Amino acid sequence: MSWSGRNILIRAFSSIRFRDAEPCRGQPPGRKKGVMAINSSSSIDQLLVSQAMYSDPYPIYHQLRAEDPVHWSDAWGCWVLTRYADVVAVLRDYRRFTNVGRIAAFLDQLPESVRAQIRPLYDNFTTGMPNTDPPEHTRVRGLVNTAFSARVVEGMRPRVQEIVDRLLDQAESGGAMEVIGSFAYPLPAIVIAETLGVPAEDRDQFKAWSDDIVAFHGTGRPHIETIMKSTAALLETKAWLLQLIEARRKQPEDDLISALVAAEERGDMLSETELVATCITLLTAGHETTTGLIGNGLLALLRHPEQLRKLRENPDLIGTAVEEFLRFDTSFLRAWRLTAEDVEIGGKRIPKGQTLSLMLGA
Repeated sequence: MSWSGRNILIRAFSSIRFRDAEPCRGQPPGRKKGVMAINSSSSIDQLLVSQAMYSDPYPIYHQLRAEDPVHWSDAWGCWVLTRYADVVAVLRDYRRFTNVGRIAAFLDQLPESVRAQIRPLYDNFTTGMPNTDPPEHTRVRGLVNTAFSARVVEGMRPRVQEIVDRLLDQAESGGAMEVIGSFAYPLPAIVIAETLGVPAEDRDQFKAWSDDIVAFHGTGRPHIETIMKSTAALLETKAWLLQLIEARRKQPEDDLISALVAAEERGDMLSETELVATCITLLTAGHETTTGLIGNGLLALLRHPEQLRKLRENPDLIGTAVEEFLRFDTSFLRAWRLTAEDVEIGGKRIPKGQTLSLMLGA
């Protein structure tokens, strides 16, 4: 199970009584009352850019699977895949469906004058783990994986438990908590920051930067204002990271940035560009998914009190529960790939160089 551990999640799910859940995004169709009714006369593209897609996408996923599981979207400028077998096949075949160039293809929709201003965004998102295929991806991931081996993660358990206890004690003393702001965000943010070696006083700043950097990923087509904000945040993050990297070169510590700097200095493992891009990836992605897991998991339990009661009565189910939370309402709803050659999916011919939006939540 996840690094948070059995005892950690058991306490989080059982020691505090929460108020009734407010309606929010993330319940699959048929699993909550008041699911939006889809007007069959509405075009799918209109739905993809509607508020409903953000507040509760599951009915739209259902319609896509039923009517057009391999759908070309003019609104998003890409193919939208919602069928499990198609999504899995694409994710497993990096030779025909590549990570390389997918962000550039998205940004290339912008006017040339804007593209010149966001060159740092292009440069960052053409390297690092999320933007490469094997063997480059494997090489960089191998370096990072050493920091998250089973032995290392088990050694982190006492510190993670300490953080959880402190956050929940604060909530208990106050009689209430805002789950995301008071627990689901600070827990993984503190853990990934300490793992990397980010100073405690900089955690809130890196959270703000990471939110801005990845904001453009949530848009169907690039929005200039969002893209410019992402670029500005990236430049500030890079300048801050380079100072931290230089400090670790002069005085290494027992953290992941020091380990990555050592690999870069050996000259056969990481370039400085890869080093910075990898740190940014870990800072942005290292806490978002866990925040989503905790928030979505608690919301699901509150909306299904019989499951919450079962978990409280039998805490040994926590491992299975975590896996089900991840399946039931995933933290990461969409992935992108680029076709590396002409392909056929679901009876539709898709030319080389087309973007595929893989709807993981569907």
